[in-house]
Amino acid sequence: MKLQIRIYQLISLMILLPIVIQCTTTATIRTEPINVDIYQDNELLGKSPLEHDFSNFLFNRNEIELRKEDRVIRKTELVREGKFWTTVGCYFLYVPCLWIAGPKKDQLFILENYEIERINQIAK
Repeated sequence: MKLQIRIYQLISLMILLPIVIQCTTTATIRTEPINVDIYQDNELLGKSPLEHDFSNFLFNRNEIELRKEDRVIRKTELVREGKFWTTVGCYFLYVPCLWIAGPKKDQLFILENYEIERINQIAK
């Protein structure tokens, strides 16, 4: 009887684990003005607005650079939030909790006037 309960627990764990623990979050990055290049670790992710999968790893800072024609306009970090269901899953399923904080799903970066002027100077 105890073996049967353990088997059911193991099967439940195998089904619930991928659902509860998400290693990435798809975040949408928008900028005003649009069409700014977005880089992470010197790799072009695309132009804003952009949807991209970012890691939920607890110690990952998700730093990005906003660039125009290879000139850095702003270096910034994505705003992070705790992942509630992942945390609950870690607590009850006794799984290592290293993927419990990821970026918020919507990120908006409004460029300041001096940054916009820099973009306009680059465009000339």
